[in-house]
Amino acid sequence: PAISCHFIHANSPGGEAWYLDRLSETMRSLSKPIISLVEQCNCSACYYITCHSNVIAALTANDVIGCIGTMIETYDFSGYYEKLGIKIIRETADKSDLKNKKYDDLRAGNPKQYVEDVLNPLTEQFLNEVRASRPELSELPEDDPVFRGETFDTPHAIEKKLIDGSMTFLEAVAKADTIVFDKTGTLTYAQPRVAEVVTFGGRREDDMLRLAACLEEHYPHSLANAVVEEARVRGLNHEEYHSSVEYVVAHGISSTVEGKKVIIGSYHFVFEDEGCRVPEGDEAKFDGLADAYSHLYLAISGELAAVVCISDPLRAEAADAVRALHELGIAHIVMMTGDNEKTAAAVARAVGVDEYHAGVLPEDKAAYIRARRAEGHTVIMIGDGVNDTPALSEADAGIAINTGAAIAREIADITISSQDLFELVTLRRLSEALMGRIDRNYRFIVSFNLMLIILGVTGVIQPTLSALLHNMSTLGISLRSMTNLLPEKTEQSNA
Repeated sequence: PAISCHFIHANSPGGEAWYLDRLSETMRSLSKPIISLVEQCNCSACYYITCHSNVIAALTANDVIGCIGTMIETYDFSGYYEKLGIKIIRETADKSDLKNKKYDDLRAGNPKQYVEDVLNPLTEQFLNEVRASRPELSELPEDDPVFRGETFDTPHAIEKKLIDGSMTFLEAVAKADTIVFDKTGTLTYAQPRVAEVVTFGGRREDDMLRLAACLEEHYPHSLANAVVEEARVRGLNHEEYHSSVEYVVAHGISSTVEGKKVIIGSYHFVFEDEGCRVPEGDEAKFDGLADAYSHLYLAISGELAAVVCISDPLRAEAADAVRALHELGIAHIVMMTGDNEKTAAAVARAVGVDEYHAGVLPEDKAAYIRARRAEGHTVIMIGDGVNDTPALSEADAGIAINTGAAIAREIADITISSQDLFELVTLRRLSEALMGRIDRNYRFIVSFNLMLIILGVTGVIQPTLSALLHNMSTLGISLRSMTNLLPEKTEQSNA
């Protein structure tokens, strides 16, 4: 239940397809996002697998993608094996007689039946599922090279909609015009503490905190850690006295205590998904909960039992970092959080983001990023938790905070080694400086060598001088490229 997405690294120059029915069925049954990174994927079987993914991206700009369609070639290595003294022992599975017979017919030089019975139906199945999985391809005509086994380099594969794209992460950071921030642990210090525990229905504060800690010790999140720590500080022993715990990603926890269903989590989870209610007579107390805190709602048998109010202060540099990112050309900065509307609005005003969304689920973050990218924007996602992993993988560049969850750091393209948000500003400057240097070097190399060619052809300079100037220019560019991208003063100010 803690899985947020699935990764497939596809790298295959060819292969048979006997296993694909079962594998594609398995992939279709997965409820979490599937991210495929393809590398030299030039066989139909390999591409067929990746087509069940939410995102297909080339691992490098030089990969070969494609070959929809099915073909098989059989080579007879018996003579080669005999020369090597290798004895061939061939056995067939008892339950695969029909398939083995068709394969034997093919080896015996009778491929027509095999093509009609196996390859053509398999090809048709492949094409139908590929079109269904990749709607962008459904508009192509039947005789398009995509459907006839053609392979494409990465730029043409993107153009043909075979894959979603390929971009180096620093290039994405340099081109980005949109940044999406998670709130907890990203714009805040990820060192929350319990400010107060508000109880309902006449329940005792310590009892409710003990119960909350008993459940939250299973949850890998900074807010959960704050609850457990507060119970420890108060000396409350929260040994497990509940049944099995159900961990609902981005929602909360559900369990059973003394025959009663107990849940703890977000407002959306407790009141909207589970339909819990506020005890009669406590409505005013519930409406008066402080907006400045994040809230964890604890309910027993469908009735609100307590609200754990958690203080999670903003990073001191958050507002200045957001302002600096705006100045560096980031046109749209968004905050997305699973927290309540009031808390999200207060944080958004304090840090100066352009847009915020409260009460969102992990799939909502990923869907927002997907929509922005579809509109032609380049998007960076910055997060630190398990809940952020779908969005981190969906963005053009995913950036994790080094104090975040291990899975977030693993999935992110870039991990910031400092908790200072100004490292994002430095990263943006580095990326822009690097892409600018690459562009300048490229233009200089092309123009300078073109000039040398013209001067050499017209006899203005001798070949030896042309070679000398060429090598000197190469050496000069290499030495220049070894210098720091940012001025020393800038590096020190952001260290």
